[in-house]
Amino acid sequence: MGPALQEVYFVQGALTGLIKIGVSSRTLIRIAALATTSPDRLTVLGVLPCWDHGRTEQKIHEYFDGLRVHGEWFSPAPGLTRWIEKNAMENWRRIGRLQRICDNPGIYRGRRRKLPEKFSNADRKPLTLLSSSDEQNI
Repeated sequence: MGPALQEVYFVQGALTGLIKIGVSSRTLIRIAALATTSPDRLTVLGVLPCWDHGRTEQKIHEYFDGLRVHGEWFSPAPGLTRWIEKNAMENWRRIGRLQRICDNPGIYRGRRRKLPEKFSNADRKPLTLLSSSDEQNI
């Protein structure tokens, strides 16, 4: 059995303009997680299928290393955006699906697992974050 299909994805933050170059074999779940945790509104710029265990992403990171701001986030220089337009925008249907998830990450939750019986809803107690004495100190 060969390597699993992965996708290199390109996502841009609306406020910062920074572009994240990441790779995932579960891109839908990854994009939903990014959209949920990011303080910035995200736009999916492109996706690029790969079967090489992330080497494509690594090569893209190395090529654009001079634009790296932090981690996998890069400055939106014209060279990078042109490269994405030329190489990663072919599958517009996939990009559209990922963008819908970015716009409303709650629509994609992946597979749900049934909780074991010991974690049933009937046993749950209300969560109290602050006691009345804590509230007075705020």
